[in-house]
Amino acid sequence: MRVAIVNCAHRLIGGVETYLQRLVPELLLHGCEIAFFSETGGPDSRPPIINQSDVPIWCIAELGSDAAFAALRTWRPDVIYVHGIQDAAVEVQLLTIAPAVFFAHVYSGTCISGRKSFRTPTIEPCDRRFGAACIAYYYPRRCGGLNPVTMWHDYRRGETRLRNLRRYRAIVAGSEHMRREYLKHGFDAASVHLIRLPITEHKPLSPSSRTASDRNRQLKLLFAGRMVFEKGGDVLIRALPLVASSVGRPIQLDLVGEGPELRAWQNLSDKVMRQNPTVKIIFHPWLESPDLAAAFDATDLLVVPSVWPEPFGLTGPEAGLQSVPVAAFNVGGIPEWLHDGVNGHLANAHPCTSDNLATAIAACLRDEPHYTALREGAYRVASQFNLTTHVSRLLEILSPQR
Repeated sequence: MRVAIVNCAHRLIGGVETYLQRLVPELLLHGCEIAFFSETGGPDSRPPIINQSDVPIWCIAELGSDAAFAALRTWRPDVIYVHGIQDAAVEVQLLTIAPAVFFAHVYSGTCISGRKSFRTPTIEPCDRRFGAACIAYYYPRRCGGLNPVTMWHDYRRGETRLRNLRRYRAIVAGSEHMRREYLKHGFDAASVHLIRLPITEHKPLSPSSRTASDRNRQLKLLFAGRMVFEKGGDVLIRALPLVASSVGRPIQLDLVGEGPELRAWQNLSDKVMRQNPTVKIIFHPWLESPDLAAAFDATDLLVVPSVWPEPFGLTGPEAGLQSVPVAAFNVGGIPEWLHDGVNGHLANAHPCTSDNLATAIAACLRDEPHYTALREGAYRVASQFNLTTHVSRLLEILSPQR
């Protein structure tokens, strides 16, 4: 089977690209022929998604649109497996080449801004169905920016994306939450499939290998992700003094990642540390998988403070393979892998406040026997997500004979 994988970039940027980097070698092992098609290359500083010399890569920004599409048509894929696409016109052309399957990593076609969350009067997730009424919420609830031209452009783009999605042979969702999102928008249940995302299978620690006696007096928290508003880094930073006071121990937060909110979060961190000597905050650039595994191993708790309804939250189960519990807001697909009191704690997301997040973090760390049980639960839950099961189910959906 010839599978053309489509993404907005062909270099590693975030979770989508990391997923594709894991997926391609497995598809090749199953006898698939693979090609990669992208709109842009992505940041030059980032490594490529594909390292296999027998996988052709056609990029619109590098080859030009006509040449890139001509190469794809000549290759004659059996199916096109689409991920992130920025330009709806590119998507329209793709849909004329071969049957296509779309993986819904984000809220494509179901939200004006894609944030699926409100900023005012409180920060909280949105569960509305996309439509003209969303325009009435855009400014009062700050769903997006303040430019009316941008609002109208984004709304029309959302309409176009939703129409395009109805032309796909199938939609794949990584969580039941995302599957319900598309069912809510009128898609046939038989065409929207749930396939749990796989996680990187680093060599895990034994659930009992880290004991209370070898944990530092200073508790270490970890954030790993894109530094954007939706990821809630500022909410987490403001929660730290409350956590330190609640557990009676100094707190160190390591933030790993990059993004447009980096400077604002750094400035907020400086202010919090000046006012709270028991809090230490350190920023790190994005880490490759082996280094990120080491960061998981060195931390006591992963915090996923996303204030939008996270479609899945891949970092949480990845930390679980290192026996690291998680604290997160109860949003989106997160409660499908974060079971309150089993492998971490969920914070009330209505609204997404620092107080609510601090309560969930402290619940994980305050009691040592409970924390040990959470570590064991984290490893047990994370072990359920594997690449073999994912690929087997995916091949059934991609197959032209389906």
